[in-house]
Amino acid sequence: MQVNKHLLKALITLLVIDVGLLAAFIWWMDATPDVSIAELLIVPTIFIVNLIIGLVIYYSTNYRVIGKAFAYNSVVASLVFHSLFYTWFLYYDRTHFDTFYFNQNGKQFEVLLDKRDTSYSMFEIGDGSTLEFNSGKYEEYQDTIMLGDSTRRLYIYKTHLVGYPKIGDKVILKTEGR
Repeated sequence: MQVNKHLLKALITLLVIDVGLLAAFIWWMDATPDVSIAELLIVPTIFIVNLIIGLVIYYSTNYRVIGKAFAYNSVVASLVFHSLFYTWFLYYDRTHFDTFYFNQNGKQFEVLLDKRDTSYSMFEIGDGSTLEFNSGKYEEYQDTIMLGDSTRRLYIYKTHLVGYPKIGDKVILKTEGR
């Protein structure tokens, strides 16, 4: 099987352009995980647009190699977008949230700090369900994070949660896994 060098060059060029444009689009979109359903619209749109461009170029010009490249690129670009979108959400969670986990009295808990608006939520994680039982704003000071307001204060000091009577006086927090 002989590889058409012009087709290969066109495919590589399109791939580089796709990665750049799609990464810029995802960065600009600054999508939150709750809009990940949009991928169901965007991926087919990318596929169809590339396929239409490829067919138009193939049948209306003498540049049939570029038309073929766009047709192949319809699949490649869709896969590239899916991969970049998935990678974005991995990046998004790490840069926008700090999450702490702990176990107390046989129950699992999660403390989620949202860096975008300095809010926090505490959850009890049960049998396939999650129950939020405390939320509010937090403030950061050097090695301490104060959760709550002047009437109700919890502290995260280094690797400990301090001051919540429901779950014990001083609890060791983990940052990975449950």
